Amino acid sequence: NSFVGPPFRVSLEGIGLPPERVDEVVTTYRSDYEAGRLFENELYPGIRDVLAGLADAGTTVAVATSKPQATARRIVEHFGLAPHLAGGLEGVFGADVTNPRDTKADVIARALAHLQREPDADVVMVGDRLHDVEGAAKHGIATIGVSWGYAAPDELRDAGAAAVVDSAD
Repeated sequence: NSFVGPPFRVSLEGIGLPPERVDEVVTTYRSDYEAGRLFENELYPGIRDVLAGLADAGTTVAVATSKPQATARRIVEHFGLAPHLAGGLEGVFGADVTNPRDTKADVIARALAHLQREPDADVVMVGDRLHDVEGAAKHGIATIGVSWGYAAPDELRDAGAAAVVDSAD
């Protein structure tokens, strides 16, 4: 699914939507999504256990997503994942809706700054699309790709993921 992963505006422009219609479509979509569709999903098997294990091990975990930050925080809160993140909901970083050209690399930069972390070998991105790999690479961060997400076959490897895993185990 080419719409999952990149900022929504990028996806819309990629299918040839005239630029003058992008704001209208984004506004309509977000209104519908925010009215409740954002909760019409579920966690992948094993994710809650992985997050709990990482938190118990003292690993700093944060979310960096292309979803708008407020939306991402609502989703994390809905699924009860905040206790596993550095700073709870403050550990959820998303797109800046006031900046239409905000990228995954921008979101990662804000997360690193907030967490006061340098992008070194101890920092790893986990993602399911090439945009995650590319955004992390702009900061010199390796990515572990997860094959159960929305990437096409070989997308993550071709984008430069350090490893691709097939399950949360």
